[in-house]
Amino acid sequence: MAWQEGVRQGVSDYSEVIRLDPNLAAAYGSRGFAWLGKKEYDKALSDYDEAIRLDPKDALTWTHKVYLLALCQDVKLRDIPKAKELLKQVIELRKSSPYNNEAFSVIAAAEGRFDEAIKYQEQALNNKNYEKEDGEKARKRLELYKQKKPWRE
Repeated sequence: MAWQEGVRQGVSDYSEVIRLDPNLAAAYGSRGFAWLGKKEYDKALSDYDEAIRLDPKDALTWTHKVYLLALCQDVKLRDIPKAKELLKQVIELRKSSPYNNEAFSVIAAAEGRFDEAIKYQEQALNNKNYEKEDGEKARKRLELYKQKKPWRE
């Protein structure tokens, strides 16, 4: 599949960027996302940790780590309490964002609190910019929540 080749190439490309500049936090965060696409969750977590160490104010990397911990298909790595704790850092970094509501919905659904997940996802969708950027994926998540199913990456 073409997307799988793209993921492999992404890991390779970001690894080369890291080789050239090992202090570039964004490269670690992006490679972590590529590892996620390959279902190499432990490598994704490691890269997210390094990206956060290099740039502790990068809310996107914190968010990716929260989602991975809350939603990981590998139950040995899934850690919802830790995801909830890290979400506090995300909220501190981006105080008012519809993506905070999205994160609340993801964690609520992961814990089986689907009524809350629906409420938070609907609140996020009320933001016009969020709706424009992520509305399609958000509505799919919302439908899963209505079926009492958590969203998995």
